[in-house]
Amino acid sequence: MKLITSVLILLLVLAIEIENEGAMKVVEAGRCDEKLNEDCQESKCDSDCVRKHGNLASGRCNAIEDCICRFPC
Repeated sequence: MKLITSVLILLLVLAIEIENEGAMKVVEAGRCDEKLNEDCQESKCDSDCVRKHGNLASGRCNAIEDCICRFPC
């Protein structure tokens, strides 16, 4: 019986702590694409994309040799 009481008190304390923290904010980051240039070179495309949009961006050459930069919106 003491075990059940201890567990219930612990759950109550945890619930109060979570309530005091407030709701967590969840942000969904979308992905945006931008065409940087034509006549794509893979290494240059990636470095140009990171330079323009930050470390979370990546650049890739598509099938028609356009440099497509993908980054969080």
